[in-house]
Amino acid sequence: MSAPSMRTFAVRLGAAAIPAERSSTATFDTDGSLLLTSVMGELSYGLRRVRPEPLAYQRNPAMAEYPTLVEYKSAGHFINDAASSPAFVATAGQFDGAAKIAVWRRNGTWLRDLEPPGADRGTTSSAHRIAVGVGFVPGEDLLVARHVDGPLHLWSTRTWKPVGTVPLGPSEGLGLTLHESRPLALALERAGADDARLVLVDLVTRTTKAVDTPGVHRFAWSRDGSRVALLGRGNTVRLLDADLRETHPPLRLTGAVTAPSSIALSPDGGRVAVGYGDRVSVRDAATGDLALPELRVSGTDEILHLRWSPNGEVLAGITRSPRGREGDRPAGPVELWRVGAIDWGEVLCRWAGSGLTQEEWLDHVGPTEPYIDLCSNKK
Repeated sequence: MSAPSMRTFAVRLGAAAIPAERSSTATFDTDGSLLLTSVMGELSYGLRRVRPEPLAYQRNPAMAEYPTLVEYKSAGHFINDAASSPAFVATAGQFDGAAKIAVWRRNGTWLRDLEPPGADRGTTSSAHRIAVGVGFVPGEDLLVARHVDGPLHLWSTRTWKPVGTVPLGPSEGLGLTLHESRPLALALERAGADDARLVLVDLVTRTTKAVDTPGVHRFAWSRDGSRVALLGRGNTVRLLDADLRETHPPLRLTGAVTAPSSIALSPDGGRVAVGYGDRVSVRDAATGDLALPELRVSGTDEILHLRWSPNGEVLAGITRSPRGREGDRPAGPVELWRVGAIDWGEVLCRWAGSGLTQEEWLDHVGPTEPYIDLCSNKK
């Protein structure tokens, strides 16, 4: 198996920071690093880990480069999702027409692949022979993956043997979201349909709790599990608490020129980001007021999914080309926006390289004021 050799990871930064190469997914690890796919043609050849911070502090943003920290090489296959734990890294996708989970050690060493037992049985359609989501269960030696037809499959990360299955309805291409510290997963069945349901799964007891969510086609879960956001018909966002009970009247997204396609919640659940077309709206989850100016994609690609970094500082947008048939559009670059607090004094000092020189101080401030190095505490 082969993949591109170790290299730096070029990023252009304007209104957004864009990794120069395409990626079919983007997953933040708890340490702030980002897992991206290595795309060549229509296939991905594994993953690469980068650290995309600090975004706003580049003196010449157009020439910013972020190093590839680790490469996870594989043969070419389709990758829909990626996950990381302190010991392992995994992807969910399709290889040779079958649903596959690929697993590496965290240091980049190839470990093995896994197949969801019996999941592809009874169909020859490649659209129904693919894994769409993957994750490592917090506090447990378990790996969980979702098949496109719905069920969750579990493996032991000690033996890599299957240990259980949780039946769920069709995924419509959506994966699952894990709680940051408890063995819980949230998944949507029959996304967008009148009989759509949101299902909370205890991955240890294999028990479920479901609520009807007619017309909901995307959802987001805050990392602490305290809030759920549902993206539904009529450009509305509904907010639920940890018990899946509605907490506010629906937020109506005014000003949207196209149907929303993606949603993300900040780690504390205080802000909600909604992607539609080539732009992202970030709002206060309690009031619906805009929390930031509208974020724009730097190129012509469209937002497919949004991911918020664990510290709340960075928002990532997974994009795809607007050209081609639905489901066959090629992956685009991952957009990165700085959405946390920014020390603009530090930004300006880094961009300028220093504060005023003594000669510039005399010219612009005058000889009556004692000289101050304005950037002394920013270096």
